[in-house]
Amino acid sequence: MKFSEVVALLEEINKTNSSLEKTRILSHFLKKCNKEDIYWVSHLVRGKIFSDINDKQLGVANNLMIKAISLTTGVSEKKIKDYWRITGDLGDAAEKAVKQKTQHTLYAQNLTLSRIVENLNLISTLEGAGTVSKKIALINELLTNATPIEAKYVVRMILGKLRLGVGNGVLRDSISKAFNIPKEVVERAYDMMGDFGEVARISLLKGEKGLKNISLRVGTPIQSMLYIKVNSIKEAFKVVGKPAIIEYKFDGLRTQIHYDKKKNILKIFTRRLEDVTKQFPDIAEYMKKNLKCESCILDSETVGLTRDKKTFIPFQKLSRRIKRKYHIEKMVKEMPVKTFVFDCLYINGESLMDKPLEKRIKFLSKIIKPNQDLRNCPRIITSDEKKAEDFFNKALSEKQEGVMIKSLKARYQPGKRVGYGVKLKPGLESFDLVIVGAEWGQGKRNKFLSSYLLACKHPKKEEFLTIGKLSSGPTEEQYEEITRLLKPLILKTKGREVIVKPQVIVEVNYQEIQESPKYSSGFALRFPTLKQVRYEKSLNEVDDLNKVKFNYESQFRGDYERKFKKNT
Repeated sequence: MKFSEVVALLEEINKTNSSLEKTRILSHFLKKCNKEDIYWVSHLVRGKIFSDINDKQLGVANNLMIKAISLTTGVSEKKIKDYWRITGDLGDAAEKAVKQKTQHTLYAQNLTLSRIVENLNLISTLEGAGTVSKKIALINELLTNATPIEAKYVVRMILGKLRLGVGNGVLRDSISKAFNIPKEVVERAYDMMGDFGEVARISLLKGEKGLKNISLRVGTPIQSMLYIKVNSIKEAFKVVGKPAIIEYKFDGLRTQIHYDKKKNILKIFTRRLEDVTKQFPDIAEYMKKNLKCESCILDSETVGLTRDKKTFIPFQKLSRRIKRKYHIEKMVKEMPVKTFVFDCLYINGESLMDKPLEKRIKFLSKIIKPNQDLRNCPRIITSDEKKAEDFFNKALSEKQEGVMIKSLKARYQPGKRVGYGVKLKPGLESFDLVIVGAEWGQGKRNKFLSSYLLACKHPKKEEFLTIGKLSSGPTEEQYEEITRLLKPLILKTKGREVIVKPQVIVEVNYQEIQESPKYSSGFALRFPTLKQVRYEKSLNEVDDLNKVKFNYESQFRGDYERKFKKNT
């Protein structure tokens, strides 16, 4: 497929803000793709190069891209930076630079989608000495053969700044419409595979039947089942029914364990489907020693411990291990971990996802050999609100976040908040929000991005709505870390203010919620403070406007004052 065809698609999608129109345009295009092109188009329209379960990174920053554009076009780096400052988009700057070049240069050959994919895959594999020059050479090859408008999209794709407004929902609906497959079937297939490209390819080749035949595979992570939040034990029982399973809610890392003894597979995935097996060799070691089965897929929570293994540490500290690439053995000694398993999705070749939870957890006692590093999650089964409340207080006394309350009859539904289980925590409920803007600090903080503009999800559209600015709470170490995360995401700069690509998610406490026309959500958080950066969460898990409205109304119902008064 010519890359110009893909660019025409992207341009057409870019001209509309309507999700329905984006779906119509994309579904029509998908019908025309072959089995190879449909895979990559499905990723590219979301602004991604690789699938959600692929941890490949291109590692191309703005400055490297500026060098590549300059080398290709002969336009000075200074002039390209000027273009960038005027347009606010390095892709637009590349388009201008290539236009300037085309006045005296002919294109060598038509650029194809397969050549784009081939070069980007090569870039993702580069390591060691000479990496920068090799990356520039591969980008140069693409830009040399690109028209001005193609250059714009090549640059945006490589930098991960496509910004088409095509999220999971639009892509799911497009595949559904293109191949006449129910949306829920497409969504289930994605939840099981974590790869929309492969879902699209199977839809093209095998249709609805092919998607329905997708099953669990050891080594391929699935979307974690999610749980709604409630305000009381009484409300929890109303949602899940009686009796219910009640478990500790740990302040840790959600870990999905994949094990196959015969194939020598032991993989550890986060709730974002990141493979963190290398970062947690200690988990891999004690899992292999203490799992009494041939194969399994387990859902669990891994908590951090002090060096002496006597005290739990907050997830904020444990999160340092997730991104660690070097000196891992040292980190294992300094920050040991313990894993609590709470669900079994697959055992010895059989999927348990459609079996009720009470049957799934029975397998855990059979296959786990409990020790100081690995054990079943503490739980009770009860219909008694007093016993449930006592268990909740016991969890809090042991410095845990609260409890999970689950239906005994619940099947496992990946990626869903379906009311089969709820989570209960004390105090004013925090929000998980995404940073969409920031300001460079002043004085001692002039090296840091601060005063973060926060946003919640629109409940129906693929967009985020601003809800306030966070200026207090972070330590200097956190300011430094958040600045490091935000700098590569800067989309536009105006004075000291920047607009950033929504990617960094933070958990925020606040004093109250007020109505406010100042922010696009219609609400403002009063005195928001940072609780922690949520490295393990995806954009799909950012809290939405409906939750904001519910909590706003709860203030007037007095729910916050009444709940958990025994503990306050």
